Amino acid sequence: LIANAATAARYNEDGDLFVTAFDASKGYDLMAASALNISGSNTGKVAFTFGHLLARVEFVVKRNAASDGIEGFNPVIHSAKLYGMHKTADFSVSAADLTDKEAISAGWAISTDESDRTTKNEPFAALSEEISVNADGTTLIDALLFPQDTIEYYFEVTYSSASDREPCTSTIPLVSLPLTTWEAGKHYRYTFTISDEDRILFDTPTVNAWGEATGGII
Repeated sequence: LIANAATAARYNEDGDLFVTAFDASKGYDLMAASALNISGSNTGKVAFTFGHLLARVEFVVKRNAASDGIEGFNPVIHSAKLYGMHKTADFSVSAADLTDKEAISAGWAISTDESDRTTKNEPFAALSEEISVNADGTTLIDALLFPQDTIEYYFEVTYSSASDREPCTSTIPLVSLPLTTWEAGKHYRYTFTISDEDRILFDTPTVNAWGEATGGII
């Protein structure tokens, strides 16, 4: 496991896994696997099936197809932020429960220290550059988070639909969207469109199994 200098991970003699002070805001993937009932000195190769201990949350913007062809319609995202959640947590689970998504979610003890909570000025994740919006969709934020409820978490986006209009800022409480819990090993995709009337509209979020590794360092 490589995460950050403050993180420590270990197994005890019973095979229970412990991770302390994991900082999810660093964007590192965290995966684990176990093989039970292995004994003897000539067991040969042991197969491990790794599973994600975090949830993947993605925010995507698209052009509103109904506004295509309107003169001057050129939507631009100036900034985007995700905030309200805590950055660090401890984790513990038995080897036998590493394939149980509910046990993995319950195994996370998220920090309650208010100094660890992300804010509008110090977000969990943010868009690093201004982008033009296309019809195919562009990812604004792709974050790895602890399994948790989305209460008091926010997505803020500043955008404009034309070069001669002042940018607008919308702050969306995630609990207002039809999805209130993130589970380990799942990929949540929030997609919204921008209209020529300076409005944004969120589609129903999609939820899929998350099979690939993400984050560069595992």
